[in-house]
Amino acid sequence: MVGENGRQVLVCINCKLRKKKCDKVQPQCGYCTRKKLACRYQSSTDAPLNVVQRPDPTASSPLIQSSLLLSSTLSEVLASEPKTTDSMVYLQVLRIIRATGQYVDDVTARYFRGIHSFVLVISRPRFYDQLIKSEAPPPGFSILLLSMCLITDHVDLRPRDAGTIDQETLYLATKTLFAHVQASSSPSLHLIQAGIIVASYEYSSERLQEAFATVAVCARLGYAIGLNKAKPARGMDQSSYQQAEEEANTWWGILITERTVLCELSDFTIPLSTSMPSADAQLPSDPSTTDPLDDAGGFACVAQGALLLDQVISAFQIADADARLNRLNGLHHALRTVLGTVLEQSNHAMGAYCTANSLLIRTMYLLHWHILHHASRMTTFKYKSQEEWCRSSSAALDTATKMVEDIAVSQNIYSFHMMDGLPSSCRYLLRAAIEHIDREYADADAGIWNRGQIQTSLHKFDYRWGR
Repeated sequence: MVGENGRQVLVCINCKLRKKKCDKVQPQCGYCTRKKLACRYQSSTDAPLNVVQRPDPTASSPLIQSSLLLSSTLSEVLASEPKTTDSMVYLQVLRIIRATGQYVDDVTARYFRGIHSFVLVISRPRFYDQLIKSEAPPPGFSILLLSMCLITDHVDLRPRDAGTIDQETLYLATKTLFAHVQASSSPSLHLIQAGIIVASYEYSSERLQEAFATVAVCARLGYAIGLNKAKPARGMDQSSYQQAEEEANTWWGILITERTVLCELSDFTIPLSTSMPSADAQLPSDPSTTDPLDDAGGFACVAQGALLLDQVISAFQIADADARLNRLNGLHHALRTVLGTVLEQSNHAMGAYCTANSLLIRTMYLLHWHILHHASRMTTFKYKSQEEWCRSSSAALDTATKMVEDIAVSQNIYSFHMMDGLPSSCRYLLRAAIEHIDREYADADAGIWNRGQIQTSLHKFDYRWGR
């Protein structure tokens, strides 16, 4: 067929993108007329849609690759003519997951087998109920699936016939779709959970500023739907109880993640988006426990660690130096008590108890580094002498480092495929131990520490999470 200008008409662009047979009627083809689309033709003198005219040095960048991934998967979805926006987002997420060589079942199984053990914000029964009952789940749930794919993905964990999509491209695509759904949909529990997982991935891969910003978004969304007020209670029917429990756990996930990230930003004057509840507040519960109100489990221990960390951060802001040191000394004893209890309960288990241990020991480092830094610069002391402050803090740091050394030895027996059962916060804890050894011990004295075991464990975390 020849157009009005005498050029050979090839095909309508809409039909080409949707892989429809075009009848080439002008000025509006039959398909575009039926679908009420703006019809535009590509002629033989136009550049083909799938051909790049000039080499572009930016084409290999993750930003470009993520845009191409989103564009290509969306085009494939539109070709199937999805009936709703929900189904469009879901089908696009499925295609992105397939680009990693995996299926949804692979991703969810890997997530609940590993990462879920220390990011306990999702109720597994409620999650699978949503996954099974709907062919097109809400957009927030689709983004939750994609966030699970992101945090569980690693080139060494993919099947051999996996696609070529790299981790950075997957990360940017996930962040982009998260922002799209946040802008176009009402806040939802699943979208907030997806944000927590994305923030956890950013923290794990040392994108600390991004993680802090992402969890702040989660906090605002949580306030908007009242997650901060969720409270499971006896007397609720099973369905209502499980929903309230998951909402409360998700809010605790926000509180814990925000403070965990702040630990590594090293600027404790940055305002937080959330406020911790009172010390007698109901702690979160492991969704797998029979009666969460009687046996809160490891997640409650993580929450206790976050409460103490929050108090330590607040103590750093006390203007009077003597009062600040005295307050930190009291918190040191509270940390030791809780840490001893958690160690006894955990019995060297992986998962949430390991997360609690890591958070408590990391807080010990922050507390005693602060005491050493400020006590060495003070000239008058009210409660202890300068020598006593420095000696007790140095001893506490040695004890913490010995504990980290023991943790490293136990972790080094795990294969790479078991790494997702260990909290990524251990990565920062191992670095704190190495920093203490290098800072406080000369080469001749450093031999008392098994630095090699700590370094070996750190290498494993660095390889798993990159950056």
